[in-house]
Formats: sequence, structure tokens, C-alpha cells
Amino acid sequence: MSSAQQQRGSAILTAILIMTLATMTAIAMTSQQQFDIRRAENILYRDQAGLYLQGEEDWAAEILEKDGKANSTDAKGEDWATILPPIPIEGGQLTGGIEDLQGRFNLNNLIHNGAVSKLDLRRFQDLLQSVKLSPDLANAVLDWLDSNEEVTLPGGAEDNDYLQRPLAYRAANRMMNSASELLQIAGFDAVAYQKLEPYVTTLPEYTTINVNTAPPYLLTVLISGLSLTDAKSVQDAGGKHGYASIEAFAANATL
Repeated sequence: MSSAQQQRGSAILTAILIMTLATMTAIAMTSQQQFDIRRAENILYRDQAGLYLQGEEDWAAEILEKDGKANSTDAKGEDWATILPPIPIEGGQLTGGIEDLQGRFNLNNLIHNGAVSKLDLRRFQDLLQSVKLSPDLANAVLDWLDSNEEVTLPGGAEDNDYLQRPLAYRAANRMMNSASELLQIAGFDAVAYQKLEPYVTTLPEYTTINVNTAPPYLLTVLISGLSLTDAKSVQDAGGKHGYASIEAFAANATL
């Protein structure tokens, strides 16, 4: 092969290499541009969703303020309990509603003034049994909440139990911030959580249950002898604004 042919071959290889590099660079730039565009869209959608959420919160605050001025009770028939009808927005629909979490069993009630609330413990055990879960799980929740390291038997668990897990952690030893914490407590799994979630909450202070907004099924668990049919009927009989006291509710219940 002559020197001229070698030079032409080298030039062709160089040209191919340059084209390859140019193509790769163009692809990388295009991919990065698409990534940047997608990221910008996600930021825009996130901010937009945040504004929609803020709007719903403002709506809820206004409704609750009006309700607070109108009466001192909360019931399912009041305006605040109305589900917001779907509102068309760009790319979908917006809806929402308000739920009175005091209509659920407050898991933080299990520890009251630094000690076990025996009444609430019994109620929680009854609730666990009613949804086909072991009442011993209540002791595991107690240990998650209390400040000591003593295991409550049967079914309790403290740091030693959690530190032996593949991803080790400690018992919270404080009030729960979310009912989803149950998934970290010994004995609970996704199935158990799904059974219990509709009936429990984690409010930051000791609370009583609002019989006007509690699920009728929960009332049958907490009030011995009350049937599901009676629970629904008694709630309905309370009217739009419900009962002003548990005594007024009990007077209408078939116990």
C-alpha cells in the first residue's frame, strides 16, 4: 500500500471517528435536553399540585370556621362533611373532603398521663379482635408508646426485638405521628394494617370518640350490645348536627 493510500485510509478513519463522536455528542445533548424538559415539567406539576392543595386547605379552613361559629358539635350531615364535587382542571379533576379523625380510635390514648389507660387498652383489644387480629398486638403498641424498656407480655416488643431485625431500629417510646407507624411495630404487617387503618388515628392529645362521625362498625365494638343496624339508625336519628353528648346518644341506642 502506497503512502498516499495510507493517508487516505487514515483520513477516512479520522472522519468516521469524528462523525461518531459528533453523533454521540448530539445524542447526549438531546437526551440531556429531554431530561431537563421533563424535570422542568415535573417541577411545574409539583408546584401546580401544591397550589391546588393549598386551595383545598383554604376551602376546608373556611368551611370549618363557619361550622365552628354555627354550633359546637360535629356530625356527618353538616356542610363540612360534604365531599367536594369533581372540578375540572388542566390534565384531570380535583376533588376532596374533610374527615373528623376524632371519629376514630386514637392510638395515643393507650398512654395517658404517663400510665397505661386500661379502658382504652381494653377498647383497642376489642377492636383488634373484631377485625380478626390478636389482642396481644395491643401490648406491642403499648411498648412502642411508653418510655420504658420493659416488655409487656404477651406480645410486647422493645429495642432488643427491633435491633435484631435486618434493618435495625429502636422502639419510638413516644406518641405516634401517623397510624402508618403500625407497620414498624412487631406483629403488624400490611394485611393487619389495612384491616385496622379505617378505625384508628394518632391525634396529639387524649381524645374521646365522636359518636356522630365514628364509623358505625366502630361503635358496635366500643358499645357492648349495639348492633350495626342500630348504630346506623341512632346516628341518623341525631339529625344534621348530631348529638350534643354521649348521654344523648346512649339514650337513643338499643343496648
